[in-house]
Amino acid sequence: MDGESKKDQTGLCKESRKMAATILNPRRRIKYNWIRVPVMAAAFCLVSGISPTSTHAQNEVMELTLDDLLNQPVSSAAKYAQRSSDAPANITIITAEEMRRYGFRTLGEAIRTLTSFSTSSDHSYGYTGVRGFARPASYNNRVLILLDGHTHNENVLGAGEIGSVRYLDVADVERVEVVRGPGSSLYGTRAMLAVVNVVTKRGSAIEGASGWGEIGSFGRRTVGVQYGHLFANGLDVSLSGGWGEADGADYY
Repeated sequence: MDGESKKDQTGLCKESRKMAATILNPRRRIKYNWIRVPVMAAAFCLVSGISPTSTHAQNEVMELTLDDLLNQPVSSAAKYAQRSSDAPANITIITAEEMRRYGFRTLGEAIRTLTSFSTSSDHSYGYTGVRGFARPASYNNRVLILLDGHTHNENVLGAGEIGSVRYLDVADVERVEVVRGPGSSLYGTRAMLAVVNVVTKRGSAIEGASGWGEIGSFGRRTVGVQYGHLFANGLDVSLSGGWGEADGADYY
């Protein structure tokens, strides 16, 4: 091979690498923020049970019997509150205390610890599979994501976001109810493989104000605030907001 051909090949390789780096853009700066302002009257609130945010509540959880644990209130299986032992479905509950102890930062990190669930990421979107079904580029449109019982999947592709529930921090989550198996008779076509209901904390469970900050690798930094209170007239208010940014990994 002559010198001119080698030079052309080298130049082509350099241009190919440059084009690939431009298309993939692996060093992505991600900015996100959230604000949640639910206000509700106590008369219409579902009693959420024990709050794991206090030491007293944690001690109560440790003292629960097996029957008490099997009779935790759930609402995802039949669209109304019932004991988990009475629900006609295979349900797993991830509590706020479990999320705090394991350090979960996203919904995907929480559900991938469950039996029959798996997660993956293409550095742009988080995917989940159930019992071996994980169609590429499906955007989780066969798993229904609920936020306090309201559909969180978007309307065009039916995509369900598990990387992070938009406008919500894990500190605002009371529990996550995961119902395995088809639920289309109740929720429609999106609930083919599973239903994941994220239940947020009421103001009575927060009772006061708090703030937090986070600094991590790849330039990750996050700050957030939270406030909740149950007023004497029965008005239950919870407010939360935050800001975060991450530079992302540089693969080249």
